[in-house]
Amino acid sequence: MKIIGTLVALTIMVQINSAIAQGRSYLCTDPKSSFTMNFLVHKKTKSIVHVSSLSPSTGQRFVLNENLNIVHFDDESAIAKEFSISRTDVTFLVFNFSRLTLTTSNHALDKKESPRSSLYECVINQ
Repeated sequence: MKIIGTLVALTIMVQINSAIAQGRSYLCTDPKSSFTMNFLVHKKTKSIVHVSSLSPSTGQRFVLNENLNIVHFDDESAIAKEFSISRTDVTFLVFNFSRLTLTTSNHALDKKESPRSSLYECVINQ
């Protein structure tokens, strides 16, 4: 019986360590459009993966699994940038970990237009 208890405890420890190594999932939603983005944030390695996005208006889901280019990262915030697949625009992302918000600004590289910005509210998925 003692061996089973030890195995259960070890299994739980491995699962906890695995979750820590994988980071925390941030689900961020634009309240105006309901557009949703899912990120995996690794504070220990100061990295962020853009896992997926969902557009409720079109029903399209985008699976990206792309590492963001980190410009700044500390305990309170992170700033990152990502290029579109076609490289015609760049998006800057500002994560505020204490307020659980994400602010984005999208800038066209191939035409003259004003940047588009959005404010997302985020929740941490366990």
